[in-house]
Amino acid sequence: MTTRDFVDGDTVRVEQLIREGRRRGVATIIIGRISQVTFRHDREEVGVLRQARTLAAVEVEAKLFDVMGGREIHAVRRMGTAMDKNVIVFKDQQPTEESKRELIHEALRSAVQNMQAELAVAFDKMDWQGRVAKILGNKIFINAGKASGLITGDILRVLSAGEEIVDPVTRAFLGRSPGQMKGTLEVSEYVGADSAMTTIHSGGNFQEGDVVRLY
Repeated sequence: MTTRDFVDGDTVRVEQLIREGRRRGVATIIIGRISQVTFRHDREEVGVLRQARTLAAVEVEAKLFDVMGGREIHAVRRMGTAMDKNVIVFKDQQPTEESKRELIHEALRSAVQNMQAELAVAFDKMDWQGRVAKILGNKIFINAGKASGLITGDILRVLSAGEEIVDPVTRAFLGRSPGQMKGTLEVSEYVGADSAMTTIHSGGNFQEGDVVRLY
């Protein structure tokens, strides 16, 4: 699926986006689009050998969504540019379509690099969270482990997923209410690359899909 599946003009279909994110089991989604492309070609008008300058500028917008919380976390817009200078012999000599595409791709990479630091800060501000994936007796498996930075002995809070909040008139998805605290789990061992088995530390009535967060 692409950004076009979740964007209608300037409006993001948040409910559809969040639903797809949960179906795929991801914690966050970034969607982006190129909002503007500017291409300019200038050349000297005097002399046999003329210097030409080709400039491409690309504006990119990106939005970061918290899938579990069902809300937009951050939005950023950045511009990237790329320039090519060369010498032309003929007055009507123009950049090739291939050279234009390469320059636009370079400007696009520049725009994305310009927004990376800001998106990284937005990620750092998010509360880490995972989910209860499977319950087998007193063993509770979660969808986070070594790759997520958990270590054996970590204590995790367990909360209900909360209720979806929908505008009663427009039916627009507004987010989720905070879940209720159910108890705590202790990480006992890793399972696979990024999941773990936990044991009950306190509380109970845990269910698959419950949210887990660091205590």
